[in-house]
Amino acid sequence: MRCSLKRRIKVSENKLEKKKRLQQLVSSEIPKAKTLAATAQRALSDLEREAKTLDIELTAKPGDVRVSDHALVRYLERVMKFDIEAVRKQILTPEREHYIRAGASRIIVDGVQFVVRDKTIVTTID
Repeated sequence: MRCSLKRRIKVSENKLEKKKRLQQLVSSEIPKAKTLAATAQRALSDLEREAKTLDIELTAKPGDVRVSDHALVRYLERVMKFDIEAVRKQILTPEREHYIRAGASRIIVDGVQFVVRDKTIVTTID
């Protein structure tokens, strides 16, 4: 029986040693796997971005591309040399400012209607 017990202990020790070596091997591979996963994730993100860009390019229709009001105002101001502040003063006269401060939501002058929201002239209707 004693021989059998020694043998079982030896088998158990061998199994334990194999498990330790396997654990070390797996532990050494984890950082490599994480690096590969991160690289793959970056590549996937790049491909998704590229696909989205291509999708936008392929589905764009004439008229989809526009110029914002901000860009238009800056173009008038910087390229065409419009004096935007002079136009602003022409629209917001002291009299109109008085009406706005008094709570007016619309001001009509010479057939031109100024629409006011939160003390700001937001549009002009003729």
